[in-house]
Amino acid sequence: MIEHSIIHYNKNQIFNTEIHRKAVRAIIQRQDKILLVHSTNVGDYKFPGGGVEKQEDDSEALRREIQEECGLILSEIKEKVIRITEMSQSKESGTTLFKMISEYYVCTVKAERVRQKLDKYEEELGFRPVWIDLEKAIEQNKQMLISSKVNTPSWLERELWVMEVMNKGKVT
Repeated sequence: MIEHSIIHYNKNQIFNTEIHRKAVRAIIQRQDKILLVHSTNVGDYKFPGGGVEKQEDDSEALRREIQEECGLILSEIKEKVIRITEMSQSKESGTTLFKMISEYYVCTVKAERVRQKLDKYEEELGFRPVWIDLEKAIEQNKQMLISSKVNTPSWLERELWVMEVMNKGKVT
C-alpha cells in the first residue's frame, strides 16, 4: 500500500488537541476509463467516496457512498491501495489539528443503476458520475490548481496526487 501525507498548515503551528476523520474512496476502472465524480458547478474531478460513519466498517461506507454519489452498486471491493493523511488547522479552533485519513480501494461496480442520493452541498456543487480518461481529469484538476481565478475544493490536491500515482502505473 502507498502512503502519503499532505500538510495544510504552518509547520511551526502548535496544536492542543486533534480531531480525526476517516474516509474511504473507490478506484473504479472500466476498459480505458475511470469512474470519477465531476462537480459541474466548479469543474473538478474526484474519486467517489466519503466519511465512514460510526456504525459502519469500510466496506459498508464504500457501498453507501458509491450508491449515493454515483447511483451505482459495488460488486467487489478488491484491495486497499493508497492511504493519504491530510493535516490542517481546524476551522472551528485554531489550536485544534484536523487529521483526515482517506483510504482508496480498488473496486468494481454492477451495470445496473439506482438513484443518486446527494447531500445538499453535493447537489450545490453539481456532482455527476462520469467515466473519463484519467489524463483528461488530471489536466482539468491541474488547471484548477494553477488558476488563481478559481476557488478550488479542499480535496483537489489529494485527488490529483492519487490520479498522478495511477497514471504512473503504480496502482492498477
